[in-house]
Amino acid sequence: MSYFALAPNTHNPGADSPGSSVFDLPIQSGQPQPTPDKHTGAISGQSTELLDPTSPDETSFVVISGGTGCNSICSAFGRAACYILPVSDDGGSSSEIIRVLGGPSIGDIRSRLVRLIPPADPSSPLEAIRNLLAYRLPAMYTEREARDEWREIVEGRSKLWTGIPNDRKEMLRGFLVYFESEILKRAHKNFSFVNGSIGNYFLSASQAFFRSLPSAIFLFSSITNSQANILPVIVTNHTVTIAAELENGERLVGQCEISHPVRQEPRIDISSESEPQSPVDALDGTLPRSRNVLFQSDGKHQYEPLHARITRMSSMNHGL
Repeated sequence: MSYFALAPNTHNPGADSPGSSVFDLPIQSGQPQPTPDKHTGAISGQSTELLDPTSPDETSFVVISGGTGCNSICSAFGRAACYILPVSDDGGSSSEIIRVLGGPSIGDIRSRLVRLIPPADPSSPLEAIRNLLAYRLPAMYTEREARDEWREIVEGRSKLWTGIPNDRKEMLRGFLVYFESEILKRAHKNFSFVNGSIGNYFLSASQAFFRSLPSAIFLFSSITNSQANILPVIVTNHTVTIAAELENGERLVGQCEISHPVRQEPRIDISSESEPQSPVDALDGTLPRSRNVLFQSDGKHQYEPLHARITRMSSMNHGL
């Protein structure tokens, strides 16, 4: 479910937006970029009034939703929206990143960031970047097949890099290499690349590198010209888990157990150590992987309803 809040727009939202682009990537292939006048700052051939996407009389929006709950209609808000998204998703690619690296869940945020990338010509650099960051390693791959394709991507040999300018390619690849290095530090946890999202890997690496989720969001939105104004519901470098208590006394831990449960024992690792965002396990062998939840919207009917109504929701931040 999504929630919308309306507020009068009394300032220029582009002036202090966390998504203001710093890369000025052309949307259309070969499209010349407008240059501001060195004296007035106005763009040649355009009125300075057109630079403000909204006027003071227009309405701005605050949208509280899940990762896919608003994706289909977010284009209707244009730039006049701030999106508040959860950091508690523990399914799919996010669950594997959290299991091995810790940190907040970034899957819902990545989903919205990709959706807010502006339309572009199919042959443009921006569309090539969109295809890379929206790509997901197939769920039907074996572990070996997924690792082999990941190796092609991180080494810069994959066809997904076609059309991406070299400077942007090396910046994107640098963070994917950083993600790889963090995975190798925890090789005993046996990370799985099956069903992995390249955008999740990039955003996770950015968050770990800067030790700041807002900074990672800024980098992602800047390189994709999305100018997205996205706020995590909790700004943290730790894993956040939600839990629900039912009328019959049952307690469900984890977003997937609540929304589309797959019966398995939840594994919550709350450890205190010098690197708080990354759980540490004894280096005495390979750790077993928990079964990821590969949720598909067309398979909702396959999940059993909860045994009773929810009476209370709570949030657990592993860093507290």
